[in-house]
Amino acid sequence: MNTQQHASSKVAALIDEFRTLALRHQSALASGRSDAANRAARQAFVCVDELSALGADAMLSLRILLADESPAVRSWAASQVWSVAPMEAVAVMQELARSGEGLVRFGAMEFLRQRGISLAGS
Repeated sequence: MNTQQHASSKVAALIDEFRTLALRHQSALASGRSDAANRAARQAFVCVDELSALGADAMLSLRILLADESPAVRSWAASQVWSVAPMEAVAVMQELARSGEGLVRFGAMEFLRQRGISLAGS
């Protein structure tokens, strides 16, 4: 395996792990297990740090999760790609703020509010 293939497989593994942790975080929140949710969040942020250390292209690879079937995964991914793909992140957060449920919807609404972005599409 050459260096580029190794980096590509590392990025893919980090994205898979990030997705798993986002789902674990959501599940723990839904069942009131805040310690488990916090642990999953910290681990997800480690994945993001590792992707960031690999460069902008690695971070952009998280965009694949913007179309994930899980609203929680889409929310987590959008919040992390905001710095490298803001228009895509905003579009996902606007959709989640309009049609999401519970904490995912609330989180999307707060994400947009904190950035002064309207709920309606641009």
